[in-house]
Amino acid sequence: MPTNDFKVFAGAGGANVISQALYAVQSWLSTGWTSGILPSAWINKPIRQASIISSMIAQFIVDRTGQNAVDDGTTATLEALFIAALNQLQRIKLVADLNIYVATTGSDSLNTGLTIGSPFLTIQHAYNYVQAAYDVNGFNVFINIAAGTYAATGSSLLLANGPAPGVFGNPITLLGNVSSPGTVILQTTGAVTIDCAQGAKVQTQGLTMTSGTGFDTVRSESGSIFTVGQATTFGSSGGNQLVASSSGVIQAGTSPYTITGGGASHLFAQTGGSINVASGNTVTLTGTPAFSTAFAIASAVGAIQSVQNTSPYSGAATGPRYLAQINGVINTNGGGGTYFPGGSAGSVASGGQYA
Repeated sequence: MPTNDFKVFAGAGGANVISQALYAVQSWLSTGWTSGILPSAWINKPIRQASIISSMIAQFIVDRTGQNAVDDGTTATLEALFIAALNQLQRIKLVADLNIYVATTGSDSLNTGLTIGSPFLTIQHAYNYVQAAYDVNGFNVFINIAAGTYAATGSSLLLANGPAPGVFGNPITLLGNVSSPGTVILQTTGAVTIDCAQGAKVQTQGLTMTSGTGFDTVRSESGSIFTVGQATTFGSSGGNQLVASSSGVIQAGTSPYTITGGGASHLFAQTGGSINVASGNTVTLTGTPAFSTAFAIASAVGAIQSVQNTSPYSGAATGPRYLAQINGVINTNGGGGTYFPGGSAGSVASGGQYA
């Protein structure tokens, strides 16, 4: 739990202080003490009054921000945290784009996340902070992720449970290093790496993602929209790399990205989820990744649809190209049976459609 270093002085019952009635009528309240000897009870009273207020303000910081109020002899951090605490009372309405910073050397309890020099430690805390403190007002929000490996066991690196207020067309962007996406690695064991739910809008740029055995890399569900932004790299997945379900949407191929590892599938639309594959950009496969079920799967009224019939995929993969089953639909707009990469033909079963 976050701590408050600012303690009340002489706050116990029966403490050695003069009464409030006596204190209130002292002439030295306006002028201060001049000379002479005062009993300790008279000295303790004003110290207690000052310490009560400082402790209350510090506790307000702790309660509202979830971060420590530290007595280290400086004011800069306390001031920043006090501003953050005040912002919790009323959302800040953005009038320009916002940058939040995350680093492996950061702190969710001590730092503000508002500068490179004061980054948060986790992507989850950064997202929660934006969601709680801001009205995005249609502007862009960038969660800037410094170089390093961000790993989690048994929990997602980001559970985006709902959108930030005021997020309209623009998603919240997880921004790594577009020039070198391999330097920013997101990996999980025992959980989905990025899980978008309840209408969240998120996109990735300039980072590499993997997931452990039995778990998907990215999931978009319950009306959420996940966008694969430029220079996103998909490494090996213990499940499916991109899953849209329960009215969730995935925008795949709107910007160039890379696939370096395999999984059960790259694209999986199920139970009313939809995946939109844009053409005109290049999705590069390196190292011939293997997809054990199929590169693209549409199942249980899920839909995968291409804007044009020109395939964006460059490079080879092994495994079936596609699987449409249980009334799932894959529409390549006439792109043909080799639209998706793979080492063997795709298939249709149980009312699935491929066009």
